[in-house]
Amino acid sequence: MAILQNGSIRLFRVAGIDVMIHWSWIIAAVVEMQFRRQVFKSPLWNAAEFLCIFGIVLLHEIGHVTSCRQVGGTADRIILWPLGGIAILNPPPRPWPVFWSVAGGPLVNLALVPATVLLWVFCSYQGWFQSPDLETFVPLLFVINLFLLVFNLLPLYPNDGGQILYTVLWALFGRGPGLMMTSLVGMVGGVAVGILCLLVEQWFLGIFALMLVLRSLAAFGQALKLMRATSGPRHTEASCPACHAHPLQGQHWMCDECLSRFDTFETLAECPRCFKRFEQTSCPECGTKTSIIDWFPRSLKAPAPAEIPPKTPYRATDEWDQEMPQEYY
Repeated sequence: MAILQNGSIRLFRVAGIDVMIHWSWIIAAVVEMQFRRQVFKSPLWNAAEFLCIFGIVLLHEIGHVTSCRQVGGTADRIILWPLGGIAILNPPPRPWPVFWSVAGGPLVNLALVPATVLLWVFCSYQGWFQSPDLETFVPLLFVINLFLLVFNLLPLYPNDGGQILYTVLWALFGRGPGLMMTSLVGMVGGVAVGILCLLVEQWFLGIFALMLVLRSLAAFGQALKLMRATSGPRHTEASCPACHAHPLQGQHWMCDECLSRFDTFETLAECPRCFKRFEQTSCPECGTKTSIIDWFPRSLKAPAPAEIPPKTPYRATDEWDQEMPQEYY
């Protein structure tokens, strides 16, 4: 990811999103136009085809950004490169927000399917297909968008389909086990797709499948670390107010002032070095931010007031209530 960002050029900014393009995209455009010169009679249509691919991928990534913002996440950068696009997303670390952030991209391609069909029908109705290049170009837009939709939905991590599978397994089995199962599916499926692409001599897709295998392998290592980290002892006296998970024991929190690590549940959200007090504590499991006090159970019922002994009623027969002797007057 850092390599892509360092080699990218900012094209424009829209709705708070920096749209950037990697320098390798330009090389891929030139190479692709050279290999596909025989598809169209005019090279302008080759350029139009590549620009439309650029637009479809950009709309796909904008779908990710929009859905991420809808669930309260942050997203402000899109990077386009020859193997597609990458939206820098930071959704709340819970299954549903991550699921919706990922699903926003394929939903855009799904909406473009009827749009490209209507364009195809409209051009045919207007009689514009007398131009051979246009007759090739419009159906090609439909095929490109449909291919991107289907290929993206394959359950191969980190494809959109693989990340959707991950969010489902995360909700069912937990974050670490869900990521491990998703990475195993991605490695096996990526190898199968890569072999199939090589058999049909689709070298570009074969390279993309190899990248999926490598990313799934990295996710497998990340899942192992995550499972080891979450298997440690926990603070059983505290629990998240939202998901009720007990937090891990240990120095898993870092002060943003002095950069010292500490266990926030031992110090009640106060840095032991610089004594900074943190108003909110984020749950590592669900991402909910609440006050540290809310993590500790307490009785919500007010204690009953102490009983007041009843006042002795007036009784005329008591000794001290009798008529006093005459000499006391």
